[in-house]
Amino acid sequence: MKKTTQKTFALCLSILFFTFLMPLNLASAVDPTPLNPLIIEANKTSVSAIEEVKITAKLYTLPNKKVIFESTPSADANFSPKECVTPAVSSNNIYSCTVNFKSGDLTQTQIFKIKASYDSGARYSNEISITVTKNDITNFKISASKLTIAPEEKITIKATLNTEANGHEVTFYDGSSYAIVNKDGIFTPEKCTAIKASGSSLASCEVEFSSKVKNNYALSANILKDGKTYTSSSITVLVGEIVSSYCESQGKILDPITKQCKDKPNTDTTYTPLAPLPGLPGGVSFETDKTKNPCAFGQYMAIIFRLVIGISAVLAMVMIVYGGIEYMTSGSVSEKQGGKETITNAILGIVIALGAWLLLNTLNPALLNICLDLPEAKIIISSEDTSTGSETVSSSGSSLCISTTNAPNPDLAKGTKITLNSVMQNEYVPERNKLNISTGSKLMITAQTIFEGFNKNTKSYGTKNPGNISNVDNAVKPWNCGPPPTKGTRCFSTLALGIQAQADLLKRVATTGSTSYKKGGKYECALGNETYNGYLYQYLRIYATGARFNNNYLNAVIGYFKDNGKTITGKTTMEEIYNMK
Repeated sequence: MKKTTQKTFALCLSILFFTFLMPLNLASAVDPTPLNPLIIEANKTSVSAIEEVKITAKLYTLPNKKVIFESTPSADANFSPKECVTPAVSSNNIYSCTVNFKSGDLTQTQIFKIKASYDSGARYSNEISITVTKNDITNFKISASKLTIAPEEKITIKATLNTEANGHEVTFYDGSSYAIVNKDGIFTPEKCTAIKASGSSLASCEVEFSSKVKNNYALSANILKDGKTYTSSSITVLVGEIVSSYCESQGKILDPITKQCKDKPNTDTTYTPLAPLPGLPGGVSFETDKTKNPCAFGQYMAIIFRLVIGISAVLAMVMIVYGGIEYMTSGSVSEKQGGKETITNAILGIVIALGAWLLLNTLNPALLNICLDLPEAKIIISSEDTSTGSETVSSSGSSLCISTTNAPNPDLAKGTKITLNSVMQNEYVPERNKLNISTGSKLMITAQTIFEGFNKNTKSYGTKNPGNISNVDNAVKPWNCGPPPTKGTRCFSTLALGIQAQADLLKRVATTGSTSYKKGGKYECALGNETYNGYLYQYLRIYATGARFNNNYLNAVIGYFKDNGKTITGKTTMEEIYNMK
């Protein structure tokens, strides 16, 4: 009887434990257990509307599990993201992941009951309650006068919110970690006071924003009222490539190589002598531009010619006087003869000078106009020249542009064998193989990297830019990777990013076409009279100046494809290479 009573008592305690005490224990659990493998917890349980709450899901010995969150009520409940995945590794068998929760603007206090599940809802977590109170501050938004700007360009950021914020201070900030660390995004000022305009149902204020570097900025604002912090919606401002119109608005021009604004070149084409010359237009200077003064050099030489005749006449008179004095003061006949010869030579010289001018003017006055058409030296900046960024054309015609009469024939390129050095094998290829790109893309960027000379102590290696994209040929060490980088140098923080840039460029060339590789485009420096049709040899001639003078680059690419079991020619299109399996 006693044993039966003991067993009955033990059974009752067990039922009591599992019925009442166990749920209580689970509700207050900090970490999951084998019996309750999923629990969730929040960093706050009472917040105001739009304020974010971090909700963490913890799973016991369950790596790589997708956890889905849900709320009751679901209206005005926002999870970001809606689900999360636990990590693959944990030091204590607890695998955690986190989402953010916030409500919309509420007109009254609301309690949200939140739980999570995994295995498509087969297992659920404990339930937590978050109390959200209505906002005193509503309609809190910020806007920008422009969402895409150039570096150092200033835009207006405006905050608007309901009139409860009237007279309160609004603080602006940038949520991108890059800008916080480097302090590149600048608000001027950082704060402003919200003011309700007459007849308006909103209060607002404005600040200016600018950045010195290219980046994406997530801009927001907050306001402190009655001990509560309210945060606005965020906007993204892209600080990208400088455009020519922005440079023009600053009284400058866009440098096509550095993509930065620079001072306009001196376009003053007037010549001002050190001392005034008689006969010059305006008395002291004259125009040398052929379009404004077709015979500028001839005009100058005509003035010099008349000036020389005038000087000759003065010198002749001096010599005549000198000869006369010599004649009068000489005692001997021979010395008097020397004076006569001096006078005779002076008169003869002035007669020849005046006679030459008189003869030419009598025969044809145009003979006195010395119009020489001197060859002009030009420096041409070619936007499609990615290897050097520019080419110099001399009066003799030498250039970095392709010859229109003796261009290399791509049909003669049959391929040459190229090999991978140890740096390519040990550093480049392992990183390249991590990319999810086609075989043709891998072979193409690798062949270009080999030909660009990727090895230790080279520029492509030092800048982690294996394709030398936007790197000029003549830039020498040290390669300052900035900020700001050395002119003509493009650097990447890791080799993986440099290889990704190669793949991205190839994709643009093969699919949408970048500015420098548009089908049907005319790139005279690289292609001469040809129209760009997307052929391999045309791509290489735009990409690198060396490919314009021989087939070495093209042969290297064709040969590398051949060594890897793929057949291409100079007229294989970049799209075909990009899609090659």
